[in-house]
Amino acid sequence: MQREYTNKNVVVTGSFSGIGRAVATAYASEGANVFLVDANPRIEEASEAIAAQTQAKVTAIHCDISDANHVERAFSDIERIDVLIANAGIEAATPIDGPMNVYLEKFKRISEVNITGTYLTIAFARQRMAAGSSIVITSSIWGKTAVPDFAAYNASKHANLGLMRTLAKELGPHGIRVNAVCPGWVKTGPAMESLRILANEKNCSEEALLKELSEEQCFGEVQSPEDVAFAYLMLTSKYSINVTGQAINADRGALLT
Repeated sequence: MQREYTNKNVVVTGSFSGIGRAVATAYASEGANVFLVDANPRIEEASEAIAAQTQAKVTAIHCDISDANHVERAFSDIERIDVLIANAGIEAATPIDGPMNVYLEKFKRISEVNITGTYLTIAFARQRMAAGSSIVITSSIWGKTAVPDFAAYNASKHANLGLMRTLAKELGPHGIRVNAVCPGWVKTGPAMESLRILANEKNCSEEALLKELSEEQCFGEVQSPEDVAFAYLMLTSKYSINVTGQAINADRGALLT
């Protein structure tokens, strides 16, 4: 896989921090021209840091992916997209017994970003993709199972897999592969906030729950964003040329399906 991505244009949404930033850094390290797309107005800081670390060409694009006009403008200056990583998403609790005036708006916003935003991202990127290009959507192992209190997030990640499978069929005849990565627990800010909520539900400490989750895996501690990034590189590489319509777990064996 050494330098396979030299001069390839790679777009990564949700790339200010966490998995998205690690994935963007991994592609930049492999020689890609990377476009960081994120709603955080400080996205330029991330692009400068990745460029300094990797010596790659990194471009920052401030964009709310739930807004079609934002997405269209974001991609307007990119002539060609070889790889799209549709990673942007919101992870937050939406308990069914919570106050409706609070959680209904959260439910709508999560759905707008995680489902509609992913669709819009792919729709506008596809206009700049030719045969041989590849799309990877970030879902979650919660897109194959579920946990309490996270109805909107769980539902959106299930929807991501339905979208991925549909687009694999739709874009396959055009030579475009579409897959998904389903990360398990990863040490990101939103994931650790979810851990806190679940630990409270279980009436245990966050440290105890983290230990329990690590023991449910086949090996190792809860992974870092950098660990997960390799799954994306693999799925968009020549080594996965016949792989499409697949939801690949990157969870150290926590969910064996």
